Amino acid sequence: MSAAPRPTRLQFAAPVASGPALQKMFSVAITHDYYAASQDCCPDFVVEPTPDSRRLMSELGMVFRAEQYGFSMYIQSDRLTQLANYLLTPAADEVVSTFWQKLSFCLRLKNSAFINFTRLPIGTCLADRNLYLCNRDAHVQDEAALLCPGEFVTGAALCPVVGRDLTLSGPAGAHVEVRDLSHAVVYPVQDQDPVIFDAAGYAWLNMSSLPFGRYTIDTIDEAGAVLQTRTVLYVAQHIDALLLLDILLTRPTGHSPGVYPVQTPLPKQPAVLTQPAYRLPFTARNTYWQYLVVSQEPGGQLQRLRITGAGTHFTASAAPVILPSGASAIALCADSPLPLRQRSDYAFSLTGRRQDGAGHENPLRISRLPVAASDPVWAIPQFPDQGISEIYIYV
Repeated sequence: MSAAPRPTRLQFAAPVASGPALQKMFSVAITHDYYAASQDCCPDFVVEPTPDSRRLMSELGMVFRAEQYGFSMYIQSDRLTQLANYLLTPAADEVVSTFWQKLSFCLRLKNSAFINFTRLPIGTCLADRNLYLCNRDAHVQDEAALLCPGEFVTGAALCPVVGRDLTLSGPAGAHVEVRDLSHAVVYPVQDQDPVIFDAAGYAWLNMSSLPFGRYTIDTIDEAGAVLQTRTVLYVAQHIDALLLLDILLTRPTGHSPGVYPVQTPLPKQPAVLTQPAYRLPFTARNTYWQYLVVSQEPGGQLQRLRITGAGTHFTASAAPVILPSGASAIALCADSPLPLRQRSDYAFSLTGRRQDGAGHENPLRISRLPVAASDPVWAIPQFPDQGISEIYIYV
């Protein structure tokens, strides 16, 4: 007779208590047509709620879930009334007419080549400028709410980045006011002395009391006239931070455009969720592909080189190009820019002849040339969103 099976530790473990039921508030999918072979799914970001947003999420029973190509936000079903009450809580006991409560998210890059293959200005320095987007600009297209004014994110969304301590210049005696998204003055706060420009024309501003976000800084003279306005992003100092995303929870004013996860709340009623599926769309940079064909035979002369294939026409340089190594190359440059792709569908062929030092000619043929890579991409000053991709061919 066999012995009874030995009990395992799992048999004595207490049952796992199920947590509160969750309802989805919204989702954000990050797409990029550079990854066209993967249905445009972009894996290049780490997404994190800002510290103030994490505190708000904890207070209201919200749950953040990072996903491979974006993230989703949930809320405990039994906290919907609390969410509505939070949105309806007026400042200074006034009747609520606007709603500027939001969640903010920092998007950091995992791929150092992202700027190279994305249609953003080449040479964008993340320490100086980051992208800023908000669902006030969201609009529905193909059943998704795009989180940008147009069809994809552009360099127009770049904004100067500032840290906690900011040095300003302006006329002596003028003072500084900082305004948030709602245009309300958030610095200096009530009963706080304003920041005044000294006799040398400098003022020092400490932003540490403010949440990370986009702010307008006004320089105002003693007569109350606004002399200068600048818009800045106050964000955590990460070398790979690219984008700050604000999601306003509900329509901030009655006439505001955009797409929001919560319907305008009503007193004593639970919040009603709209569960939008946002999409954060990037598009690939178009570059001029330039093939540099180099003879590996000393003294060899390349003649009648021609690149054929659908998509563009290539023009050969009139004279050889001397490379940094001292080698001579024939450059064949595309007449029109082509989009970069992780897996390109373009197929170009090279034909021509090579004459050796003894005068003998040999035919050249490469049935499929390599395609442009994401690195390096060289800038074109007059077209900052495009570039030049150099491709070396040794024959």
